Amino acid sequence: MGGHLVSIQKQFIRSCAGCRVRIRAMRSGRLKLSPARELLLSFPAGFKIWPEEKKRSFLFDMLNRPIRVCGVVPNAGEPGGAPFWVEDENGDLSVQIIEKAQVDLNSSEQSAIWNLSTHFNPVDIVCCARDFEGKPHDLRKFVDPRRS
Repeated sequence: MGGHLVSIQKQFIRSCAGCRVRIRAMRSGRLKLSPARELLLSFPAGFKIWPEEKKRSFLFDMLNRPIRVCGVVPNAGEPGGAPFWVEDENGDLSVQIIEKAQVDLNSSEQSAIWNLSTHFNPVDIVCCARDFEGKPHDLRKFVDPRRS
């Protein structure tokens, strides 16, 4: 997992530097950059018609952030978090590791989603907390206080 993180980090560095200069061609609203595929990035509605500078700023912010690689294994009913698509208050989607304690199991909808999870995370995580220039990120900027 550490080697995979280093590989992604190298791609991020190249991509962030490229965002400062220009945006690569978009195809069907998806970036033609490997990190976008690795991250399963979700683009906001209207992204394709945004001005070039707004696109560049958005992409730079999405790529110049702490990187986390989480190992998952097939779900065999063991305790641990599981990967899910999570929608924030702005409607933006991201893949997050959700712990069972974060799920309202009294909700039939949430319980059903939790029970359909195919993988779980046995707490295998590697992180890079440096930006594309090698400077430490202020990790407080990446905390969602509603999930603490």
